[in-house]
Amino acid sequence: MKRREFLGLLGGAALTAPRMAAAQTQGRIFHLGTMTPVAPMAEGSPFGKIVVKALAQRGYSIGQNLTWDARGSMGDLAKIPAMLDELKSRGVDAIIVIGYPTALAAKPTGIPIIGAIGLGDPVETRLIDSLAHPGGNITGISDVATTLSTKRLQLLKEMSPKLQKVAMLWNKDLIARGEHYLNMASQGDQLTKYHVEAAIAYWHTHQEDTAEKWESILQLYNKLLQLEYSPMAALNRTYALAKANGKAEAIIEAEKLKLSDNHLYHSLLGNLYTNVDDTKALLHFNKALKLARSQADKSAITKNIQALTLPEK
Repeated sequence: MKRREFLGLLGGAALTAPRMAAAQTQGRIFHLGTMTPVAPMAEGSPFGKIVVKALAQRGYSIGQNLTWDARGSMGDLAKIPAMLDELKSRGVDAIIVIGYPTALAAKPTGIPIIGAIGLGDPVETRLIDSLAHPGGNITGISDVATTLSTKRLQLLKEMSPKLQKVAMLWNKDLIARGEHYLNMASQGDQLTKYHVEAAIAYWHTHQEDTAEKWESILQLYNKLLQLEYSPMAALNRTYALAKANGKAEAIIEAEKLKLSDNHLYHSLLGNLYTNVDDTKALLHFNKALKLARSQADKSAITKNIQALTLPEK
């Protein structure tokens, strides 16, 4: 069994439902490391048990052809690089990491990294090049990647066409911990776009649709665009502007963007004009439909058009 094949099985064991696979492991012992910003992920921990069981089903068993080396910084992020160096010196074949700070510190080691939990959006934070082709030495899963969130909502809409409002469940303790790390990160002398993006994500964990929430998000997008302009950030700011100050002001700002070849731009304007000027709303939805590439996007836009053109029952 080659190292590359082992890593492929490891990724499946750590991040997906178990599937039986025959492992050619004779004469080779693989060394697996784990690194977390909290307590070490011991083989007997809840998550550790899942990984150990899944690997055993594939022919990798601790004490036979697999070793397990766990490290945890117990909340002190400054200790993570030294602990990663320890794992590297011990010759681990791969490291399972928890959390964005851990993954970021592990990236320069050159060791294959499997991100399991808490990586945020790895594309936006530049941990990887893209979800389809990560590049470098990091793989794993992301639970809040923007592209995945969009697809999830599209699938929900396809299953339930009358869907209007979607709720997400969040662990309050994890939100509080994230807020703590966000505040700690912002205490330095330099504010980066990642700090601002994290703050925006934090406000989106608030289910209540309050004026404070959307005004805070709007101001954060203003700051983000000052740090680094992005068409998508500008579109998102316009949506926040509509929620904070109303559609009329948002329409004026949206039309200044002139992203005429972007279907998301026309979809946004279509939604902003809905119930304000339905003729213009249809015009933009039809432009969005022509520009959209994925079937999911086309389906969502078509439903918006039908909602404006079909008589109410």
